[in-house]
Amino acid sequence: MATEVSAARARIMLSELLGRVAYARAEFVITRKGKPVARLVPIEEARPVPPSRVAGLADDDPFFAALSEIRSRAARLPSGRGKK
Repeated sequence: MATEVSAARARIMLSELLGRVAYARAEFVITRKGKPVARLVPIEEARPVPPSRVAGLADDDPFFAALSEIRSRAARLPSGRGKK
C-alpha cells in the first residue's frame, strides 16, 4: 500500500523519499490539493503509460498509424545537419 504525500512535503523530503523507495521498496502517491497526481515507485515496478491513455484516444485510433508512418518517413530522410 502506497503512502500519500503532498507535493509540498515531497519537495522538502525528496531525498528521503528516494532513499526509502530505493532501499526499502516503499511506494508513495504524490498528491496536490488531496488528489493523486503521481506515483513514486522503484524503477523495476514502474510501468510505461501507453500513449493512447495520455492522449485520451483508443489504442486503434488512426492517429497512431499516421504518427508511425510520419516517424518512419522521417527516419529515411537525410539528416541535413551541418547544412544551411
